[in-house]
Amino acid sequence: MLSDTFQNPILKTWLMLEKFTLINNPLTIIGVFAAVTELGATVVLPVLSLENQGIYLWFLMAFPVLLVVLFFTTLLFNHRVMYAPSDFKDESDFFRSFRPASQEARERKLLVQLGHHAKGQEAGASPSCSGGVEGILDGNIRARYSLAEERAMNQIAMELRVPVMRNMSCSTGDGSYVFDGLVRAPERTIAVEVQYFGYGEAVAARFKREFSRILDLAERFPEAIRGNFSLILAVVVDGPEDDVGELALRLREGLGEVPFPVDVKVFSMAELRGSSWDSSSADAVKAG
Repeated sequence: MLSDTFQNPILKTWLMLEKFTLINNPLTIIGVFAAVTELGATVVLPVLSLENQGIYLWFLMAFPVLLVVLFFTTLLFNHRVMYAPSDFKDESDFFRSFRPASQEARERKLLVQLGHHAKGQEAGASPSCSGGVEGILDGNIRARYSLAEERAMNQIAMELRVPVMRNMSCSTGDGSYVFDGLVRAPERTIAVEVQYFGYGEAVAARFKREFSRILDLAERFPEAIRGNFSLILAVVVDGPEDDVGELALRLREGLGEVPFPVDVKVFSMAELRGSSWDSSSADAVKAG
């Protein structure tokens, strides 16, 4: 009876399939499709007429090549669709894409931020005091920017009650972005960005531009990761404290709809400079 079972082709096929596991390699799937096509040719080819056999043979040769070309084209132009949610079920693979930023990358980002600050101050500066980024680096603006970032990051770490990893670079196929901080909380990855604005400097335009850059980066994350990603945008203003509430309201209105949670925190530089800090003095806005 057992020998009769193994003579049954359907049961033999079922027993063989039981030994295989789930295929998750795209190239293996391509190979399976190509093999099925070639095996099917042994059945189809003999029943075709002679004039159609030549066309079918060309198809048999071109089909595997076409599959491989389509695979690498997809990999080149839209690699995100190659990921399945299970590829990042514990976020460990995704988290490896965050690495400590190099000194060069950190300096480059700081120069860009100071350059934006310089342009924001140029309108009110005299020609003798405006010397571009090089002139700013000789003054105290760089020190104030670093102080604002340090104090804001410390305050955020106190509120979250977890350590914040500083200056983490996230690499994608289109380049990399340096976040001021990164927190790996349970089931969530939180990126932190700090923006410093001097007195009288226009905030909304640069804030929106910086957020758009981060949004573009996050849209390249796999769907499974984007659902566990959130962002804290800390804005430090060096001006009257009365302006903080109005600024928070403007930023709330300009944030719009976003695909992941975003916290916008507005701090006053004067309060950040103090030895003690009352967490209620920060104006937090939740969106998304």
